[in-house]
Amino acid sequence: MPYLVLYQGVPIGTLTDAAGDQSGAEFELDPAASWVRELVGNASEAARNLGYLGSVDEVGDALGAAVIEQHKQFTAALSVVGPTGLPRPDLTIHLDAHPLLPGRIFAAILPKVEPDANLA
Repeated sequence: MPYLVLYQGVPIGTLTDAAGDQSGAEFELDPAASWVRELVGNASEAARNLGYLGSVDEVGDALGAAVIEQHKQFTAALSVVGPTGLPRPDLTIHLDAHPLLPGRIFAAILPKVEPDANLA
């Protein structure tokens, strides 16, 4: 079943789940949205470089954190249209650089969870 992925209302790609497994879905990036590949790749690299302990210096920490924040804002602006053609506000999508296939994007559709104001 294909899902359409939108960034600020503009299609950037399609996602086809593998036998109903939305966590292992195949993401096909629209050629007009090639900028997404760089943004996702940079954020994935920054997350790997920062790890749990941070980078080796404060400059690296700040640069990595800025890239990850940009990816976070990008992800928040994504929306999903289901196979029926209707928006799916109950779902969110996460895009990450594929760990084994350079240049490919790994995608997962997840239930949207609103932050609990009591935990803030």
